[in-house]
Amino acid sequence: MKILYHHRTRGQGVERVHITEIANALRKLGNEVYILSPPGVDIEDAKTISSSKSRSLWIRKIYEILPQCILEVFRLSYNFFAYFRLKEAVRKYKIDFIYERYAFLTWVGPYFARKHRIPIILEVNEASGLDEVTGQVLVGLATRIERKIFQMADAIVVVSDFLKRHIRRMGIDEGKIYVIPNAVNLELFNPDNVKDALRRKLKVDNRIVIGFVGAFVSWNNLKLLIDIFKDVFREKPDIHLLLIGDGPLKSDLGKKVHQEGLKDRVTLTGRVKYEDVPKFIHSMDICVIPQSNQYRSPVKLFEYMAMAKPVVAPDVEPIKSVIMEYENGVLFKSRNRDSLKETIRDLLEIENSKRRKMGDRARKTVIEKYTWENNAKKIVEIYKSLMHDQNVY
Repeated sequence: MKILYHHRTRGQGVERVHITEIANALRKLGNEVYILSPPGVDIEDAKTISSSKSRSLWIRKIYEILPQCILEVFRLSYNFFAYFRLKEAVRKYKIDFIYERYAFLTWVGPYFARKHRIPIILEVNEASGLDEVTGQVLVGLATRIERKIFQMADAIVVVSDFLKRHIRRMGIDEGKIYVIPNAVNLELFNPDNVKDALRRKLKVDNRIVIGFVGAFVSWNNLKLLIDIFKDVFREKPDIHLLLIGDGPLKSDLGKKVHQEGLKDRVTLTGRVKYEDVPKFIHSMDICVIPQSNQYRSPVKLFEYMAMAKPVVAPDVEPIKSVIMEYENGVLFKSRNRDSLKETIRDLLEIENSKRRKMGDRARKTVIEKYTWENNAKKIVEIYKSLMHDQNVY
């Protein structure tokens, strides 16, 4: 089959990971996948339909300086421009169906697909109006557009049961909503392919390393993690905190580490190549997700587990459906400082051999259930069921 993957993201961070991994997994199944990106975004070098790279710089600058309300109007205008690019891509590559990553105020994909009678599967990672979604100005308009988009889509893929219920309450047919959590690349995140040299380089050979990988942003609550580490460090001085990533809070976190007198016990690496992330996770003994919410499926959860690491994570629904308490990870009460502190402390008291067994069971879990290949197979099955049940294309 020939699949067009349409998205309106900046092609960075976890969005880039998700898009490229799904596209590659679909290709491994024998499909041709073409990625249609916004101007200036090149998610991958090959088989990406994008505007000239020379436009990238000024487009990124626009995103950085525009007020939110103007930016949302700018995003609305994207629909009119993208319509003709969709039309050209579908004609040129003789596309069988469109797979689109939904973005706020972006209605062009479902509208185009409905008008030209092309099947479309819409992937939804978040929705307007949720308490955890911040920064939106045109919430009312976005919600109205969203409802219409969901009605036009032939099928909707969500990453959590929470999102499924939310969309169902909008009056959308439950039968066309499929829950497919995020996943991991088992070839890249394989502990057997990683050497232990990084622990020596980081000078943490004789320490129990507590680690985090991700964006240094407010919703990941890394300041809280540093505070908790400081408390636990007083009781257990053989521990080390390793924070992998970058973001707007990096400078503040660095200052906090210095002010707390932890510069020899907390390492902030800054941005690392995605291909190197497994090496850093491998150097950790315990992996932490300090905060998440009810609708997201954290990719880092599956990356931690694939590297056979015990995970400390909040007891929100998308994570509870994956973690079996003290089998393949440990849960704490979400947004509860004392609960997170006690959970980390308890896991530190467990023998290293038991933590390793917990990590081994974590890897087994993702091998069985949470791979991008499995997700790609489900997407193809959804498309086939559409063709079989509707027989309208």
